[in-house]
Amino acid sequence: MLEAIDKNRALQAAERLQTKLRERGDVANEDKLSLLKSVLQSPLFSQILSLQTSVQQLKDQVNIATSATSNIEYAHIPHLSPAVIPTLQNESFLLSPNNGNLEALTGSGIPHINGKPACDEFDQLIKNMAQGRHVEVFELLKPPSGGLGFSVVGLRSENRGELGIFVQEIQEGSVAHRDGRLKETDQILAINGQAR
Repeated sequence: MLEAIDKNRALQAAERLQTKLRERGDVANEDKLSLLKSVLQSPLFSQILSLQTSVQQLKDQVNIATSATSNIEYAHIPHLSPAVIPTLQNESFLLSPNNGNLEALTGSGIPHINGKPACDEFDQLIKNMAQGRHVEVFELLKPPSGGLGFSVVGLRSENRGELGIFVQEIQEGSVAHRDGRLKETDQILAINGQAR
């Protein structure tokens, strides 16, 4: 909310300065201030401020959670469907938006590691990746048009390497939202039997 207060204070200052310039007849600088005011009043500018604040809050949460993250890289993760997901209830992660719809992938549903069926090895891998957390297996089917209605992010730390793929946002009314099992901040461990 501080960004809104700062934006309003900047807008008020620009208006006061513009009034003084108008009184002096300084048209060139008055036009520049009009442009600045229109930027400050723009919905896009407000969204940028909100996004910037959210990113900073998430960075702070990651620093608290990992206390060693120095270089974060974001991964674009497309195409998700049948997912093995542990529920994260008390953990914080840095998230980055994934622009695009997620789609169901076709597959036999048999777990594979390095392209080969490996049920026992796969189960053990998932258990290790879950680190003692509850794991749920389910399938979401992509509708004929649109996506599944959730976005994901990949998290990487220079010190700890790949930290996983996480659900960032679930769109209200979407396939994932109506299903109700997928939650924001869930970690996706596998898709169509492929470990992530």
